[in-house]
Amino acid sequence: MTLTKKTLISVPALLSLLFLTACGSPAAVTEKQAKAAREVKGQTVASSRSVSQSYEYPALVLSEQEAKLIAKTSGTAKQVNFKLGDKVKIGDLLIKIDDINQGGSLGSGFSANQIRQAQLAAEQAETNKRNLALTSAEGLKSLQIAYESAQIAAEQARLNLANREKGIDQSTGDVDTNANNTADAVADACNTIINGINNITGFDPNVVGDLAYKNNLGVTNAQQAIEAKNIYDNTSVIYQKYINNVFTDTKTKLDKTIELAQNTKRLTDITKNYIDASLIGTLLPAATLNGFQSAIAAYQTQINTAISQINAAKQALANNTINNDTNSDALTKAYELAKQQEKNAQQALAAQQANIKSALDMADLQYRNALINLQSILDVHQVVAPLSGLVSQSFVSLGDTVSAGQLLATISSGQAMKFQFYVDANVLKNITKDQTVIIKNNDLREVPGKIVSLAAQADALTKRFLVEVSPTDSDAAAFSLGTVVNIIITIEKKADSANIILPLSAIEIGQNSNNIFIIENSQAKKVSITIIKIQGETAEIKTDLNDTDIIIIEGNKLIQDGDPVTLSE
Repeated sequence: MTLTKKTLISVPALLSLLFLTACGSPAAVTEKQAKAAREVKGQTVASSRSVSQSYEYPALVLSEQEAKLIAKTSGTAKQVNFKLGDKVKIGDLLIKIDDINQGGSLGSGFSANQIRQAQLAAEQAETNKRNLALTSAEGLKSLQIAYESAQIAAEQARLNLANREKGIDQSTGDVDTNANNTADAVADACNTIINGINNITGFDPNVVGDLAYKNNLGVTNAQQAIEAKNIYDNTSVIYQKYINNVFTDTKTKLDKTIELAQNTKRLTDITKNYIDASLIGTLLPAATLNGFQSAIAAYQTQINTAISQINAAKQALANNTINNDTNSDALTKAYELAKQQEKNAQQALAAQQANIKSALDMADLQYRNALINLQSILDVHQVVAPLSGLVSQSFVSLGDTVSAGQLLATISSGQAMKFQFYVDANVLKNITKDQTVIIKNNDLREVPGKIVSLAAQADALTKRFLVEVSPTDSDAAAFSLGTVVNIIITIEKKADSANIILPLSAIEIGQNSNNIFIIENSQAKKVSITIIKIQGETAEIKTDLNDTDIIIIEGNKLIQDGDPVTLSE
């Protein structure tokens, strides 16, 4: 056989070909194995129940106290003793207006000492007003704490009462169950005794049973036999009525059970006398009579024990009712007392608030009267500073013609600053009065602050709500009136029920399903979820994952289901 060049294959090449045919491509075998685990970031399901989110708002720097200087007469500004940003004191002469009638002459007739005394009176009135506001705030704070403590005490008393009522329901249920079980057991014992006595005496000939006892009874007292049979018949009727009765409450059932047990006891006692009166003879040898007597004595012991048990069950039911009523009354009175104390604390707070308002109003009136007095001394042609502070606005220059009622300048007291900005309804419902915030001042230094006011109604134009913030420390030098600062508010959003909150970037939103990735056995696992709602950059979702499962929140866009992953620090 002749081999052509086309069919010639060397032995080494042939061995290599056979190896590749048997094992497949090496690259195909090791491609998945060689795939490196991708680093991702994750968080547990438990830590995803809530999310903290920060919002930053531009806020206008304002003074909590300011005064507007209004011209009270028309004329020419012959003196303007300030410039924008100057510090002024209460009573300082800021502007003098000359008109043709005055010709620039003061002509008031007041001495310099009188003017100085009026200035001092105005300054003192301003100081009194400020000090009263500070001391009033401290007094209100203690009353506010007392009111809040009373609210907490009232709520605790309410919870104690509610818990006790739950305990009463539980204990009543337990006692009722035990009482019903005891009643059933006693009724069963009565039935056993009634049937046992009939087997001995044969009082009811219609009941088929073992009548060996009856057949062995000797001659006895006829009258006693009649009486015993009557009691047997009466007890049997009571038992039949008992088992046919539908009891509406446990107490009624216990009373009927006691009645049945007492009649059964009468039956055992009369039967004992009846048996004891039997004569020993051919039909009733001594051994048989002794057996009857022992059986009846055992029934007597059994019914006496049953009566003790049913009476104890009735007493336990009564005691439970008494105890429950007593405890409930005590806790109810404690709750009513706590509510009254809360009401008293609220009234005390309201009364103090009214008193403080009245005192502040009086101080403000005295302050304004002092200013009016000072102004009347200096006359309407001279505009004086009504309070100490900075000139934050200026609308007049030397030589300007002014008209009565014209706004000349604004003075702001730098002792207390406030910052105003607006938020939407979604943010408003997650923030509260006195919540801490961060204020970035004009030098970008972060200063702590707190929310002091939240508008109840939205702005008619923007549909947003006004928020006011004050700095925690009172250093007003860190801010410039009329400028804009940034306010940072951090809020915590909590998911409803067992849902979780995730960044939108961690969710794969598809046309037919929405998914997230979790880490399971060092691999990415795709899990289907339901989106409940989306707010901003986060979404609240519903899933059946365990609290310890780890959700991938970063790096999920670069992985597929089953890819090896490792959790980065």
